[in-house]
Amino acid sequence: MSEPLARVLAVSVTDDEGHPLAGRAVEIDGVVATSTARDGVARVSLSPAGSPRARVVVSCPAGSREVAPRHVPRLMKGSTARLELSFRCRPSLRELVVVVRAPGGEGLWLRADGEPVGRVAADGTLHAKVARAPDSELRLLLDTGDLPLFPPNPVRELRVADRDELVIFDQALTSAKPRVVDPRRTPSPVRVEAPPRP
Repeated sequence: MSEPLARVLAVSVTDDEGHPLAGRAVEIDGVVATSTARDGVARVSLSPAGSPRARVVVSCPAGSREVAPRHVPRLMKGSTARLELSFRCRPSLRELVVVVRAPGGEGLWLRADGEPVGRVAADGTLHAKVARAPDSELRLLLDTGDLPLFPPNPVRELRVADRDELVIFDQALTSAKPRVVDPRRTPSPVRVEAPPRP
């Protein structure tokens, strides 16, 4: 009967695009055991001592979300004991490039959740960048203020995906001129005559 073997653990760490990350610390049960090499891989032999399952955590670069820890059995019966784990470090914020096409909206402010991020140029366009956490809500508003434009303060609402995106905000604006009534075309009041007496 074969004896349990200590597992040889290979841990790979990549960025959001799958590129290897070197120099990332690998912790086993809260203790830094090694760090990733240039190929983004770290190799460590799990000690048979301790709890039956080892807790594996990697450190991600600044600006990344923490990755969830993984748990693996320390021992394995059989001739092979190799195990591979992959971790991906994703950014904590996603970048949205907002392109506004608003003919007639020269000089209007674009607001993201109430904060100004840029003004519409003379050609009716605007390019701006907004950073938000994945799965958050974003409210874009073209601030028409007190200007007689229609529609007033158009809004685009969206939920941020877990990737960088291009957002198109198409909104034509027209001048909302006050309606002038021509007195010569004012309809005469309707006269209601009493029915003739019998």
